[in-house]
Amino acid sequence: MKKARSEILLEKYCPTIYCFTKETKTDWELLDSNFENNYLKVGEPVESNIMGILLHAEAGDEFLKAFLGYCESLASSLEQYAVEKKNFRDIIVGKFTNLVGLNYLNPIGELSVLKKLIEKNYELVRIEDNETFPDAKPKDFLFKSPAGKNILIEVLNIHLKNSYQTTGELKTFLFKKIKTKVQAETKGITPMSEENILFFQPVLWHVDLINYRKHLAFFSTFKRTSGSEIGLHFNILGFCTFGTINKKDFVFGELTTFYDNFTIE
Repeated sequence: MKKARSEILLEKYCPTIYCFTKETKTDWELLDSNFENNYLKVGEPVESNIMGILLHAEAGDEFLKAFLGYCESLASSLEQYAVEKKNFRDIIVGKFTNLVGLNYLNPIGELSVLKKLIEKNYELVRIEDNETFPDAKPKDFLFKSPAGKNILIEVLNIHLKNSYQTTGELKTFLFKKIKTKVQAETKGITPMSEENILFFQPVLWHVDLINYRKHLAFFSTFKRTSGSEIGLHFNILGFCTFGTINKKDFVFGELTTFYDNFTIE
């Protein structure tokens, strides 16, 4: 049976993620049809979803090839965790085969945080933990730290909407997003009951590192004070984001470290 274009391209650029789809019912022809009917229009940025990214990569876009290579490397290196947790694997597949919006990026953010902590010798205990705080929503990851302490991580994916010319504008946007998410995630939890176990990890998407240099003081203070300026009384880690080295190799890390470790130009 002839494969649909979307299936061929996902298998080519992200074979590990494609393998996950074999255990789910994915209508590849419907994906192609939906993309052609809803996204191939004048003025519609086709890179705004995974099918558009695959098409641009196939046409030779080196930046998007690098991004897909990062997605594949991430999924491959963490395959054992995704496979062991069926729901997590299905989430990845569901996001990557949904052409509406940018939701496919969120599991990439979560997996990037997972890999970052595992590389720092944190031991993954559980995905979607609902035992630590049974009266609240499940949290993304429960780890045991190198010191033997339980650490609960909830990832906050934040998609930036514009250039934010002033730090005040950026802070207003970010603080509103964080407050909404943290308040929803901490229903059933009080700052006292969390006993310094629960940490929120914001991940920023679409950061222009050159233009965001002007906000560096804010990001540095936020990291140093665990987001205390927001006034939520919960631990909020420094913002993480993505960047490229020489516009090729994708890197994930705490935002301020890009300015410390790389030449941003």
